[in-house]
Amino acid sequence: MENFFLYVAKASGLLTVFFMAYYFLLQKETFFNANRWYLILGLLTSVLLPLYTFTKIIYVDPQPQNYLEYDTSHPISVQESSPFDWSLVITCLYIVITIFLFIKVVINLASVMRLLSQKEKFKRETYSLVNLTENLAPFSFFNYIAVNPDLYTDEELESILLHEKVHSREKHSADILVANLFCVLFWFNPFMCWYKKAIVQNLEYIADQKAIQYCENKTNYQKALLRVVTNQNYLSITNHFNQSLIKKRIVMLNTNQSKKQNSLKY
Repeated sequence: MENFFLYVAKASGLLTVFFMAYYFLLQKETFFNANRWYLILGLLTSVLLPLYTFTKIIYVDPQPQNYLEYDTSHPISVQESSPFDWSLVITCLYIVITIFLFIKVVINLASVMRLLSQKEKFKRETYSLVNLTENLAPFSFFNYIAVNPDLYTDEELESILLHEKVHSREKHSADILVANLFCVLFWFNPFMCWYKKAIVQNLEYIADQKAIQYCENKTNYQKALLRVVTNQNYLSITNHFNQSLIKKRIVMLNTNQSKKQNSLKY
């Protein structure tokens, strides 16, 4: 039990260190793809590194012991009251909350799959376009891009699809699932929640940066961002168009590319 607590403490501490490094050094840089891999590898390193232990063998000369010094003819009986096992209580609490949160993620995932299965789909290039009828913000989930075309103009739809195609093509949904899984395992660490937000925010930066390269009018793209803000309903397990703070995304769209020497921060 002690080993389990020690492992969780080490992994949680490493998560915090990776997030703080990102927050203070990398979040304002425009190396979005590098930031993506930094954040994902940070999660994996945090759970794998504590499993590796450094061992050192030290040989100690044996010390002679005179067992005749001990009087074993009159054994002493000692009655000890067993202390309350708080570690067991904490472990059970951790397991119960973790299972509850995992079930919640599975339910959210099932609701997305059920929604996608019930809607009309059109095969386009490398993705399937799903026509929504609900007032949901546009979102992507692996090879599916879902949007309600009745809520947007043709120009807005073009910008939305350019954005979501990046999410779909680069499998950003996998990052979201991994982040949700880690939030389940490390629910007690507030930094994990911020870590997930950093992952999601950076994915939006990637999609914006690459979508704008194919957009004829950069201003119209930014207007589409603001337009989608009016649709506040979204599915948390997906890459949705209005996931991150719009102000930060627009600011980052108009930020100059980071200097190459800034990559030394990694």
